[in-house]
Amino acid sequence: MASVTEEQILEALRDVAVPGRGGDVVSLGLLSGLVVKDRMVHLSIDTTADAAAQMEPVRAACEQAAAAVAGVLSATAVLTEAVAAERPAAPAEPEPGGALPEGPESGFMPDIKV
Repeated sequence: MASVTEEQILEALRDVAVPGRGGDVVSLGLLSGLVVKDRMVHLSIDTTADAAAQMEPVRAACEQAAAAVAGVLSATAVLTEAVAAERPAAPAEPEPGGALPEGPESGFMPDIKV
């Protein structure tokens, strides 16, 4: 049973050109994730919602390139879009000499005494 390395997969993916971008998925930094485990390959390719349809052939080509590496049993590629996580608002600070804010959105727990 031949082992498969991430470097072998990356080398194969360097042959997958991205139309209109002047490079391959590796050199353009479009891979957001690569896992090789038990001769199975899973990879994520960054894109945007607007470009997803144009990137579908690239995704399929990545899957085929990874699957063609000797020793790979299966390869799965997905398109992903990075979404900025929204941070919850910081808890309100009480006014000097004032009461603590209440309610779930305040971040304070009124039943807990400090």
